Amino acid sequence: MNYRILTALLMLTGGFATQAQMKHRCGTDDLYVERAAKQNPNLAKEVEQLQTEAVKNAKYNAGTRGTIRIIPVVFHVLHEYGPENISRDQILDQMRILNEDFGRKNADKSKTRSIFSGVAADCEVEFRLATIDPSGNCTDGINRIVSNLTNDADQDGQDFKKVSYWDSKKYLNVWVVKSISDDGTGWITLGYAQFPGSGWGPASTDGVTCRADYLGSIGTAAIQDSKGRVLTHEVGHWLGLFHTFQGSCTGSGPIVEGISDTPPCSTATNGCPSSRNSCTNDFPDLPDQTENYMDYSDGVCQNMFSEGQKAVIDQIFNVYRSKLVSVTNQKATGVFDTTNKPLCAPIADFISDFPNVCQGSSMGFKDISWHGKPATYEWSFVNGTPATSSVKNPSITYNTAGLQAVTLKVINATGSNSITKTFFANVIPAVSSIKIPFTEGLETANFPYSGWSLTNGAFKWTRTNLATYAGAASLYVFNYNNTEPGDTISFMIAPFDLMNTTQPTLEFYLSHAQRSSMSTDRLRVRVSTDCGFTWKSLYNKASVALANKGIQNSNYKPSSAADWRREVVKMTGLGNVHNAILKFEFISSGEGNNIYIDNINIGNFTNGIGNLPSENRFNLSVFPNPAASAFTVSYELEKAGTATLRMFDMAGREVNLGEPTIFAAGSHSTTISTANLPKGIYLIRLETLAGVASQKVVIE
Repeated sequence: MNYRILTALLMLTGGFATQAQMKHRCGTDDLYVERAAKQNPNLAKEVEQLQTEAVKNAKYNAGTRGTIRIIPVVFHVLHEYGPENISRDQILDQMRILNEDFGRKNADKSKTRSIFSGVAADCEVEFRLATIDPSGNCTDGINRIVSNLTNDADQDGQDFKKVSYWDSKKYLNVWVVKSISDDGTGWITLGYAQFPGSGWGPASTDGVTCRADYLGSIGTAAIQDSKGRVLTHEVGHWLGLFHTFQGSCTGSGPIVEGISDTPPCSTATNGCPSSRNSCTNDFPDLPDQTENYMDYSDGVCQNMFSEGQKAVIDQIFNVYRSKLVSVTNQKATGVFDTTNKPLCAPIADFISDFPNVCQGSSMGFKDISWHGKPATYEWSFVNGTPATSSVKNPSITYNTAGLQAVTLKVINATGSNSITKTFFANVIPAVSSIKIPFTEGLETANFPYSGWSLTNGAFKWTRTNLATYAGAASLYVFNYNNTEPGDTISFMIAPFDLMNTTQPTLEFYLSHAQRSSMSTDRLRVRVSTDCGFTWKSLYNKASVALANKGIQNSNYKPSSAADWRREVVKMTGLGNVHNAILKFEFISSGEGNNIYIDNINIGNFTNGIGNLPSENRFNLSVFPNPAASAFTVSYELEKAGTATLRMFDMAGREVNLGEPTIFAAGSHSTTISTANLPKGIYLIRLETLAGVASQKVVIE
């Protein structure tokens, strides 16, 4: 994973990207630095003056070390109960890495090349989790907040910081988020920091932002090769350090790094090159210091700060952050004495690995209480067996269908706390009340509908009036701006009873265009017959097979019914299932385009019962639609014969419209009163010996 920092307006930001997605190395970086300097012409002069004073006051002799500066730290973990809600152990692992890297205690320091080992520095900085919060209360230095602002946490406005902020003159604020918005260049941004000094931004945004899956080296970050150096890099910026390549070979640009013992570097480094020498105008001519934390080289090969960088950090403490590391502040934030750490009262919270459970089955619950370690647990479960529990992670059986409330109270010697989640346990009935035929035209505004569920995130399935195959609305994912490869965006439909159907079939309409030939967006439809515990694939298309409108590099939107494709999916082997759940999953390639879905239908295409074909061979039409007091159904018959009009509500219940009638060939129409019909969406079906046709009607 390669490091990259963006200086946006008055904020210096840090980003990291895989080589496969990299479109620029440092061009955008330079652009943002230049823009920041233009907005504040004094910044370059201030930086140069600070660097000059840093060199003047530097203590390069390792025998005359100064006092360790202790920095109180708070982690604000913004989450939606997903993997971004990282564990305390993962945060402690990151704290270990910070202290090792800034204290030159890192195990890989032996990998510093001999040509640079003489200038590798112990920065004399120690980071400690705060034990006293701004109100004087007990804290463990971790603050957890449920907020959708954990998605797309960009640098403009930074509203996510408003949900949890501690005085930046007393604490280093670290905001942990799920994702950070892209700058439009294709880089995936993993973190950013604010430089010290008012010229770079207000105190209320001062701190570091980092993606949860790159914080530390264990847990959700275990698969990354950055090894916790993302935050090391960002805290380096927070302490006044620029990139080692800032200013390139000639030291040109509005703001330059200006440190003598980090050799000039023309551009950011990729990977772990050991012999790169991108600038040869320095004397003596030294290779690029690719092991420096402030380059973009992989975290696994970074292992040093330089003495010159330490001199800048020293000066930052002298000029900007002296109060933060003062003994007075250490005592006020609880980091002065580490021998007697207080026990905080716990804050109750819990999750379940699976949000649904079949009626008559068991659901497991997991305690995720925080702030203080609980000593005892008091659970209560509405309609659960048992109804109470005192174990940490209980398993409960539910025999009553519906959404059930769950309460957890946690207690320790310092205090207690409780939480009730009213509609938490979703117990799916053994036999669903929703029968086929089922039709959903997305005409009702209150989406998501009862029993449906969506994934949370910056990108999600949304009801839109921008485009439709039929009617007024459809579902779409605004994927054009999504730069997260592998981002899975799904919606689930409430369970169906498919019993006594010969061949249940799914029908829907989609419209999608590739953004380029490299776009690999994917749509997958899966079914679960055990209440979401396991899933079977029904439909899976990607890239060219998914796109029906070719390649369009603009923000795609279908303009007519001709831009849609009908998909028919056989639900083989599900004709005896009482509660089948359908899940539509869109997997973004990170460089793709929008997708639209309309007219989702489930029926039985084999025997005609519940049949929902799209071909309108009888010119079946319904008007007015939506209808108020009445509507008229018109159709044409090629030859004389028996024809039956049938009408179904959304639950599959039939509305009696009369007996089959023998009609002559030609045009026919029937007017139907809505006086005794509830408002909603209905399916009109015309059944003849020659075939079946259907249309939806909305009754207002």
